[in-house]
Amino acid sequence: MTYQPNRRQIAAVKKHERSVLRQWEREQDLSWLSGAEFPSLAALGLPWWQLLPLAAYVQFRTWRERVTARQRLAELGRNALHDLGIDPGQAAFEAEQPFWRPHSLQRAADHNG
Repeated sequence: MTYQPNRRQIAAVKKHERSVLRQWEREQDLSWLSGAEFPSLAALGLPWWQLLPLAAYVQFRTWRERVTARQRLAELGRNALHDLGIDPGQAAFEAEQPFWRPHSLQRAADHNG
């Protein structure tokens, strides 16, 4: 006799696969080029003292993502930058920025149009 999963198990696996796919799509997103940040913590409706640890975590994660994004940007070649519509000079300038500064890089199509 072979094992056959029931409908609940199949649905749970599919739900997990969708959530993993959404997470992967977010990680592959180039929204860091537009300077997108985390949503406001004030929307949670918690007292300020309960938001402090969460705010510190969000700030640390934002800074870490900026460092990673700038490292990846510095590693891109001239052809890859051209494919993304980014000027190599702008990319070099952005890659040298400190982690506490928000992204100022714009794609050539966004900048010219």
